[in-house]
Order: sequence, then structure tokens, then C-alpha cells
Amino acid sequence: MFDEALSKLNLIKTSQLRYHEKREENRLNKLMDRLQQSKVLKNPPIALQLNKEVYLIIDGAHRVSALEKMGCEYIPVQVVDVEDLQLDLWNHEIPIGKWFDKIKSNKNLLFTENELEKRMICKINYSNGEKLYVYSHYEEEFFYNWDYIVSCYTNEFNVNRLASWNTEVSNLSNVIFQFESLTLSQITQIVINGGVLPAGVTRFNIKGRLLNLEIPLSLLFDEQIDSGKWSELTSVWARSLRYYENSVFVHE
Repeated sequence: MFDEALSKLNLIKTSQLRYHEKREENRLNKLMDRLQQSKVLKNPPIALQLNKEVYLIIDGAHRVSALEKMGCEYIPVQVVDVEDLQLDLWNHEIPIGKWFDKIKSNKNLLFTENELEKRMICKINYSNGEKLYVYSHYEEEFFYNWDYIVSCYTNEFNVNRLASWNTEVSNLSNVIFQFESLTLSQITQIVINGGVLPAGVTRFNIKGRLLNLEIPLSLLFDEQIDSGKWSELTSVWARSLRYYENSVFVHE
């Protein structure tokens, strides 16, 4: 079991990795600081292999981006199968502020109190139970407008991410943004077309993920990987992995 899990852990060139979502600059800088201090990567990012040369990062975009900015040539990535994934979207809870007036005055967006028979960007849930439905006036600007909305509040606040079923607003001055569902094939097509989703909207539940490996960053900066050192590390991990019922592998 453990050998099979570790066989999915690969060192992949940064040039072969593709993002499906934007990154938040503040979060990225904080993560870079932590990595530079610890000098290890505890939890490898997760990716799907799109073709022989290209991998799609589905979890750990900020880790990959931070390591790339630090000059790493390779990224340790756990490559998983589609069958190991369950895709969901996060709800975002944030305080109402000036950003809210800004998006409501945007002429490219349509706000209604009732659902329309067209693709919805999001539903806004208020603490009093009222709802607003948000649409793009023009379908071809759907993803641009979605990204615009999310960028307006992520630039001002730390977003409280909630499971998609949770629409209970915790504070009278807050709202919850609830996004329409996506399929993995839709996300893949967006990436193939050169696009990305807004930061922090996708949520992947992944079976059998590897955690707490503490991979030395010193291995990742050379153009040629030290295969002997990597084999030695995987042997150590194989002897000390523990399997938990919630389908993760944790190095202890």
C-alpha cells in the first residue's frame, strides 16, 4: 500500500506544471517566508497528468508558486488519478465594505432578486435570509467578471472559506458568496485555453494524499536531481508512513 502511494510522488520540472487558479500575493509571500525558514516542504502539491509533458496543479498552487519564485527547478508532486478526486467549490464569507458598492455599480454585472434562466456567477446570502443572484451581462465575459468580483474582496479581506453546503452567515455585517458548480473537464478546458479561475474557489477532496513528508528544499534547486538521495528519502518514508481511515498518508 505504502509503496503504491509513494510511487505517485514525482519530481517534476516547474516548466511542466500548469495552474488552474490565481494566487493571492499576501498569502504567497507569507508562505515563501515559512518555507525559507523551515527549509522543508511538508505536504507535496497534488496534480493531474494532462498529457505526457503537462501536469495540472489541483491543490497547492501557492506552494508551487512559492517554490518556483525561490528558484526551485523541480517540485515534488503527488500525481493522482481522476478516480481519487472529488471536486467542490468553497463558499466565501466576507464583511460588507466599499468593495460591495463597487461591484454593485459595475455595469457588466446584473443583480436580481430571483434566479434567471442563464449561467449564474454567484448567489449572495445575507444574514437576514435575503439573497441576490449575480450574472454577467455577456456570456463571453463570464470568467472575467467572476474573477473581478473575487478580486474586489480578496484584495481587502482575509476570506473565510466555508463548505459549499454552509450558507449560515456568522456576522450581521457579513455576506456569503456561493458559486455555481464546475466539472473537472470544464476546469481542464479553461486551462488548455490559457485561462485560470479566481483564487481560492475550488476545493478538491483527495483520497490517499501524502502528508508531513518534510522534503528538503536543498534537493530541488539543481538542474540534475540527486536520484540517490531521493531514493534514500522514499525508503525512509515507506518505513514510517501510517494510513488513516480518512484516506491520507502521514509521515511520522
